[in-house]
Amino acid sequence: MTRPSPSERCIAPRRNARGFTLIELMVALALTLLVVIVAAAALQVARRGHTTTDAASQLQDNARFAADAIQKLAGQVGYLDADIASETDSGGFVMAGMAAAEPFVQGQDDAIYPSGANGINGSDILILRSQSSALVPGSTQSDGTMLDCMGARIDELPANRSDASVSMLFLRIGSDGEPSLMCAAGVTKSGVTTMETTIQPIVQGVETFQVLYGIDGVLPNTRPVGTGDSVAERYLRASQMVVPGDVEGTQLNWQRVRSLRIGLVLRGAPNSAQDRTIRTTLFPLGEAMSAADDAGARFVPALDGRFRQVLTFTVNLHNRQQL
Repeated sequence: MTRPSPSERCIAPRRNARGFTLIELMVALALTLLVVIVAAAALQVARRGHTTTDAASQLQDNARFAADAIQKLAGQVGYLDADIASETDSGGFVMAGMAAAEPFVQGQDDAIYPSGANGINGSDILILRSQSSALVPGSTQSDGTMLDCMGARIDELPANRSDASVSMLFLRIGSDGEPSLMCAAGVTKSGVTTMETTIQPIVQGVETFQVLYGIDGVLPNTRPVGTGDSVAERYLRASQMVVPGDVEGTQLNWQRVRSLRIGLVLRGAPNSAQDRTIRTTLFPLGEAMSAADDAGARFVPALDGRFRQVLTFTVNLHNRQQL
């Protein structure tokens, strides 16, 4: 048997080597493409989930801030300075002979400030009043504990029961195209309210702002009769507080407000929702309180891929209003 020469032994392995066939190459490319597509889809889902998580976190922060701001303002409603309160009958908030004075709680359905035209998505206007407090009884200096919706101290002391600081909350579209919960501040003196020209956004991305009033001994569009028990037994809209042709009766109804039920819908950035194809009806005040004739009680958002959150809460007024 003849053995191969050293040169032949070196060349022989190369004769047996071969590359990929066209079919094998196509299969490999297809598998690689499939892996890339799956990885890209997984990355997109993960990225969308991260965006939704960020949007949910931001909306929760906005919701907490909005609730805290409104609760603080509502906690001041009806407060009277010590010198003013000491002048009332039997130590209560009795405004005998002052029925035309502005009540400490007011509102308007489906309206926008200052035009009064239809509100954004049927949103309401809420007006809250309170007095500043003297540093000590008889002092001409405020103790600085009262704030308006701008976050500014209320330093001017009232001269009589009808004097108060005013905080007005409503929705408006900002210059960036986003609807925001806005604040306008002012003062009421001798029954005349004057608002400042500066309007400031409180929370951005609020699509609807709804308010119901927990009232004590009041029927819709009817003048109250008798005295209340300071407990809210039903909730009415601002339009139901109005007694047609009876300004005094309307003011008396507003004085019977004991609590506020607030409903908001907040939205995140575009394409922040996981599911962008389903449109769901939202109930800012709760489905049980979504009256068919209330323009903002039901809200159907646009299919814009935004993550949304409903915020509903109730605030009991600390300071009793009565006549």
